[in-house]
This record gives sequence, structure tokens and C-alpha cells, in this order.
Amino acid sequence: INPKYKFEVIDHFPLRYDVEDRWVSSSSVKATEEIDKWGGRFSSEWSYTIFIFLLIPAKLAKRMISIIFGIKRFRKNMFKQVRAPDKGVIRGIDRLKGGLNVFIKLDWNVKRDKKDPRKIKDNTKIRQSIGSIREIFEKYQYGFTAFHSGRPKAGEFNERESVGPIVEEAERLFKEEGLDIEIVLLPYERDKIKGAIDRAKDRYRGKKILFVFENIRFYEEEKSKDAEERKRFREWLKEVTGAEAYVNCAFESSHNDKDASMELVYDFREEERAASSLVIEEISKIMRFEEESGHPYFYMFGGIKWDKLKHIANLVNSGRLGSGDCVALLGGLGIVYNHYIKGDGIGGFELLSKSIEKGEVQEKDVIKWCKQIREGVERNNIKLITPLDHINEVGKRCGEDIPEGFVPLDIGEETIEAIKEFGERVIRRGKGGIVINGGAGRFEDEVTRGGTKAMIEIANKAAERGIAVFAVGGDMHDALQLIGDVNEKIIVTTGGGVVLAALAKGVRNLKSIAALISREGKSIEYEKNLKKKGLKMNLAPSFWMWRGLLGLLPAAEDLVFVQWLLLVIKKEKLELELEKELMFLMLQQRQSLMLKRT
Repeated sequence: INPKYKFEVIDHFPLRYDVEDRWVSSSSVKATEEIDKWGGRFSSEWSYTIFIFLLIPAKLAKRMISIIFGIKRFRKNMFKQVRAPDKGVIRGIDRLKGGLNVFIKLDWNVKRDKKDPRKIKDNTKIRQSIGSIREIFEKYQYGFTAFHSGRPKAGEFNERESVGPIVEEAERLFKEEGLDIEIVLLPYERDKIKGAIDRAKDRYRGKKILFVFENIRFYEEEKSKDAEERKRFREWLKEVTGAEAYVNCAFESSHNDKDASMELVYDFREEERAASSLVIEEISKIMRFEEESGHPYFYMFGGIKWDKLKHIANLVNSGRLGSGDCVALLGGLGIVYNHYIKGDGIGGFELLSKSIEKGEVQEKDVIKWCKQIREGVERNNIKLITPLDHINEVGKRCGEDIPEGFVPLDIGEETIEAIKEFGERVIRRGKGGIVINGGAGRFEDEVTRGGTKAMIEIANKAAERGIAVFAVGGDMHDALQLIGDVNEKIIVTTGGGVVLAALAKGVRNLKSIAALISREGKSIEYEKNLKKKGLKMNLAPSFWMWRGLLGLLPAAEDLVFVQWLLLVIKKEKLELELEKELMFLMLQQRQSLMLKRT
């Protein structure tokens, strides 16, 4: 309207409102101008907002916006989800009312000896869950749990994949920790389970009992693609257990939201659902990174977990990354990407072929994910770094195209310089977000530790500058412990796939996590505070008129609101504290913002 009045976005802050209890952030606006007089009808004590609505076809709107602003890709969810929740937002175990039976979703998929699967190599997951189990059994008499171990063939019992040895290890740890809880492994055959439960209750009369289902993936409905099959299985689980509540203690499995035992949470009322303190803590870490980070983002991925490529493909195609951001594929991931996309040789690298032989992954899926990564980075103009050179166990170097017989165990100096260069670019800007996940090589050996060490050095420098840094996954956790001297500002989580899924989709878009979010959180308290101040939350009648008209239109899904916003600011120089003064409401389907005059 007048070029002397300048408006600029200067910051992001969390703004809460009670539409499905979602949390979003909006931009605070600062006006820097010298207004002598702007119309006598405007009070110097108020800010005004004016929305102009045009109802036009969505395709035309997108075309217009792309021409004017150069935006080629549109995201369904425009709002950044922020602010780590406390127990008032995600229901903790302490908020359950208690009862007789409870279903506990555990993650006891512990590392077992490959030659002798009866030997448990790492019982950390069991130890970590003991505190939550103790808290649960203070409120309930009987607990029922289900978890998987390994990747068994569905529909049949397999002694090598039985959870029996895990149950025995849990019994030992329970005694060691002073837990007076009996553990009973239920039979695989469904028609024998009810009888086994009754016999155990008679045998341990008056005692607390944790009933453990056999490897839940022995049951083909657990991961069935048929929603009706999964539903029938959930109904059977709830019937046979008689569960009155559901507790999620399995953070690392929470991205498997189409597993029947994870979907089971939706068969309980909101007040009957809860998360363990460990799950709440891990979710809070992700939300803290989402809140504190920003562009430019630098994601460094390593390791040899091939399904990680799927999460990376989702990330680069999600619209969360764009021009100025960078993704580095290092270690085995980078070797495989260069092989399938660039046609480079892999020399003596056999880890992928062994995984395919074992049935852990299918080659067609790996190729598909690699192609999706390439399409995503090209479409969204994301910088991609893949290995430019490699070294073997004695430190001998080769180029990007690995010759036959050469076994690559780490990235070389040229690749290290490439990631350091982009890392320094982020650090010089003093803002952004860095994620490190998986090792760049076999970091257990000094000779092949250079790439992983470089990743951690970049992370440490960035954290010192106040940039948000997220170290993700068990392998990276081990690397940090081994290399040491880690900046305390780095957010560290042992969660792997679930964290990557959350970073790609947004943690609150993971169904298993969203089910644990309580409507009794801070947003309702915020609403009460608004009412105390006399601020109204209702919208103008014209809004509801348009909303009603949209609902009547048969082609409503193909229509959008295009909006213009004009702010008229009072004379004094100020930074609006919109969180205290304005209330945003979001259309659930359109995700459009309405701003009411205050």
C-alpha cells in the first residue's frame, strides 16, 4: 500500500489452540515504520487484520502462486509442529485410574547370538523397561504384553525366533531388581491361551503376573495388509486379555503404526491410553529438535540398515527440505546409492547381497528407494553428497567407482572434506539443524573411524554455536561413547527408524504417537486464560457462511481459499506478542488460518 511501511517475518513461536488439540507455530510480525497519521478512523491502541477471500479452483490457485513466488511443490500440512509436551499433554502412566488388566506394548527385541539364539547379547531394552513395568503394576494386577523378536515367517511357530529366552532373561532381571512379578509365557496356539491364563492365575493366586504372548509376528494378522484382518486380531487380543487400558512402552516400534498390536491403542478410550516416561522423554527430544532447528538442514546418514533408505526417501519428498538444505549418504547407504543410480562398482562390498539372501530386504525395494531419493533431491533442489572416495582396512584409498576385490570400510578424505565444507557453511550462519545417524564406516577400528569422527566433529562445532544437533540411533550412540568428548547440547536418542519417520512426517503425524496425545493439555489451559482476559475465540458469521457453502459444493475438495492479510500497526515501534493477543483457528480440511480482530 505504501512502500515506507515495512513488514517482515522475524521469528517463529508456538501458538496453541484447541482444534483436535494440535500445536502449530506461526510467524510473529514486526513493523518498523514512522507513522505520523494513518486515517482518523484507526485507533492507535489496536491492531487490525483484514482477510480477503477468493473462492477459485485449486489447480488455478497453485498455478498463480507458482508463477508469482516460484513455488513448485505444495505441502499438505503447512504448520510446523513444536514444543515438547509434558505429561499434561501426553498421558503418563500416573494418570491411569488403575484396575485389573492392562495391555503393555513392550520392545524387547533384544540382540541375540546368531549361532545360539538362546543367548542374549544385550539386555538393555529389558532393563530400560523395568521402571515403567514397576509403575504399571502399582495400578494393575495382571499385565499382558506382546512384542516381536527378529523377522520370523508369519503364520507358523519357529523355535529359533521364540521369545522364550527373552522371558527367561527378564525373569532374572526382575529378581535382580526386586520386582515381585511372575512372568508367564503363553503358548503359541490360540485355543490354549485362555486355559494357560486361568491356570497361571490359580497357581500364583494373589500375585501380580505379566503374561507374555509368543513372538507377535508369528501371527500373520499382526502385519497383515488387510485392515479387517488386523481389526479382528485386535478384537481377539482385547477379548482374551480383558485389558482395561493400553500402555505404550515401545518407542522404537511406534512408527510401525499398521501393526495390529500398535493399532490396538485406538480400541481404548483416551483416558485408558498412556505412554511410559521413557516414551514421553523420547518424543520430547524429537519435538525439541523440531522447535529449535531451522533451515539450512544438514542430514548425515550412514550405516547398513537398508530400510533407512525408505525413511530418507520420505524425508526428501516430504517438502520439509528444500534449496539450501543438504543430505549426505555415507557408509553402506552411499555405496548402494552410487551403485544403483550412478552405476558405480561396489568391489568386495557384500553386506547388501547377504541381507537379500537372508530375506531381510528385497533388492527391488532398495532400487525403488534410491530412485525416490534421487527424484526428491532433484525436485526440491536439495544438495546430495555421496561417497567420492573410500578406504579399506589398511587405509588404502580408491575413488568413487570401487574396483573388484576392494572392500570399502570408510569414506575417504575427499568425501570428508565435502561434508566438512557444508557443515562449516551451516556453522558460519549460526542457525540451522544437523542430524547425524549411523556411522560413515567401521568406527570400531582406528583406521576406518575417520568418516564417523568427522561427522561428530561437525556436530560438536555446530552445538557450540547454538545450532540444534540431533544424534539418532543406537550405532551413533555407540560411536559417541567410543569417540567421546561430546558436546552436552547435542540431543541424543537411541531411537532409529521411529525417529527418522518422525523427522520425515512430523512426530505428531505418527498415528501411534498421536493416539497418546491428551486433549487435557496446555491448549485448554491457554483457552481458559484467554477467557479470563475477556478475549473471544468465535469467528465472524461470514466465516461460517462460507464454511457451510463449501460443504454443500460437490467439488469442495478441489477448491481452496486464497487469502491476503493486511496488518495496520499502531504508531509506537513494537514487536507484536501475538501469542497473548490473538487466537488462530484452523480449518480442519483446508488448514487455512482465520485471524479475528482483537
